Amino acid sequence: MAAFRLRLNLNSALFLLSAASAWLVTNSAFAAVTACPAGSVCSYVAVQPIVVCANNGTGCAPFNTSSKIGNPGAATSTTPIGFVDTASGKDVTRAIWNQVGIDVAWSPIRQYNNTTYQTLKVINNTATGTGLTSSDFLSLSQQDAISTGVVPNPTNPAGVPVASQATVVNMFFVSSLVPPPGTSGTLYGFSWLNNNGIAVGSSTFFPPFPLTPRFDTLAHELGHNLALDHTDVYNPGAPSNDLLTAGVTRTEPKNTSTAIADANATPTSPAEQVNVAQSGHVDFSGLLNPIASSTTTASKTTTTTMTTGLAVTTAGGLTSIAAVPGMTKPNTSIFFDVFGPINGRQDETLIGLTLTLYPGVKFDPSNKVHFTSNGRLVTDAEYDRGGSRDRDCPIAHTKCLIVDLTNPGLPQFQDLRFSQGIIQSGNGDDENAPTAADDGGKQPVCLADLAAAGITITYRFSDGLVITSAMTGAGGTVGPNCAGDPTLLTADSQQPTPTVRTQIDPGVFTSVQNSLPCTLDVESSTCTPPSRTGGQDGDPNQEAQPGGGG
Repeated sequence: MAAFRLRLNLNSALFLLSAASAWLVTNSAFAAVTACPAGSVCSYVAVQPIVVCANNGTGCAPFNTSSKIGNPGAATSTTPIGFVDTASGKDVTRAIWNQVGIDVAWSPIRQYNNTTYQTLKVINNTATGTGLTSSDFLSLSQQDAISTGVVPNPTNPAGVPVASQATVVNMFFVSSLVPPPGTSGTLYGFSWLNNNGIAVGSSTFFPPFPLTPRFDTLAHELGHNLALDHTDVYNPGAPSNDLLTAGVTRTEPKNTSTAIADANATPTSPAEQVNVAQSGHVDFSGLLNPIASSTTTASKTTTTTMTTGLAVTTAGGLTSIAAVPGMTKPNTSIFFDVFGPINGRQDETLIGLTLTLYPGVKFDPSNKVHFTSNGRLVTDAEYDRGGSRDRDCPIAHTKCLIVDLTNPGLPQFQDLRFSQGIIQSGNGDDENAPTAADDGGKQPVCLADLAAAGITITYRFSDGLVITSAMTGAGGTVGPNCAGDPTLLTADSQQPTPTVRTQIDPGVFTSVQNSLPCTLDVESSTCTPPSRTGGQDGDPNQEAQPGGGG
């Protein structure tokens, strides 16, 4: 991949555009061209996962490999959607698209009880005389209505829990996809080309023997919604290492670790690659949203002790205040500086953040958070322990400081500064009843200790994006007095950690103004409806795994 790729954003000045290309800006999430550095992500696709079950709520389709029967009602913010590598904790779908600066933000899973739509039939597209379509899926995905930018309310059929905004991709997990009449074999996914709607069949996770799971199906189908075809001009020659090449030719990773390795490799990798032309074309899709850059730094002071007791004395009419001898303790303070978002949407703000500590370190209960800049924006700051059902602090065995900011939030060109004591964890690690053994003797931590244990910042933006970045820094070997410690730890929302799910808050999310769920047709400046374009990946002969099978 190139060191930089073109990415569009709202906060740059408008460029003059030719009449032939003006339609692109009308629909795009962005208004001018800027560079997205390699290793960063500058935009995201918001996805609403929907699991289809029987009328009585049983027999739900799988949405990961944990069980052939899905259980969306028990899903939490850490439950895998699609494939997550157990060795690294990385989401395969995100890793594949991260390589071209795009992230996948998941909305909480929803459940739809309707036996009729557990099975979707693929048929010939009689409307155009070419290609394949699915009347079942047109109904389920609320098309062609969503292609106009309008989400039906109520839906038809009733109760389909599609996202309330047309530019959030609705990804349905169904029990089976039935091939067109006269064909046979296994289908894994089916999606609309250059429009909103993906169906993922159970064979993606649990195919018939001797076939293996298709670890890149979710990423592949997202590519079709983002206007990429199997053999179009953006995928010349349809090489086997390209993500968008048809399944019969595409090199499939054998497991999640291979899929992650392929996504993190060079363009000569055996699989999962997206080329520069493809990524440039995807940039014009109305399904993309810009990711603002909000940075955070952490630093330490050179003062090694804090005064815990003061004495007031009066002599000769002069009053003085001084530290009581022996009334000091180690200085456990870490100083944080959070900067308001830039290069996002117009007037985007930061509405909250979560500071998360991983095992090995903890918050000092005697040196709690103290805001020194823009503290007036803070409406609440509380501590929490991680648990899988805790939306604000979802990672087990972690400790969180959750900060809520008043409307409209922290804007660009301003920062939020605060200090927080952090110490080494002890044996008991009980913050409710700390003891000397429990709190490690209140030993301060060096920045390198903190980075080694693990510390992340989760940013909550006014557009509904919730994205987490690890704080990192360069430094040498840490000595007893933090010798060789990095000067700063830093985090950036455009460099998210691959092990914590990027999410959208559906109660806050807003679509980019005037965007539609497609790359607009040049002449009409509208989306071509799915009933005309048909679907992708409905031919089992094209989806067969290389080397046999269907």
